[in-house]
Amino acid sequence: MNLLEYQAKELLKKYNVPVQEGFACKTVHEAEEAYRQIKNESGSSFAVINAHIHAGGRGKGTAKKSLAFQFIAAACL
Repeated sequence: MNLLEYQAKELLKKYNVPVQEGFACKTVHEAEEAYRQIKNESGSSFAVINAHIHAGGRGKGTAKKSLAFQFIAAACL
């Protein structure tokens, strides 16, 4: 079975597995706002940044602090 990320999330939700919502961001500022919202809703300062593009070599990273999140988001955007 080969699922895309959004398909996997839909499947998990169907079986009541908690899934964190994602955000599409075009700027570092939008990414920072999304990070704040995730942090406020989940109570966790841990976030994953995942850049989706139509070719190989997408960027991604994890961050536990706001400054690290901004740095990774800037590199991905």
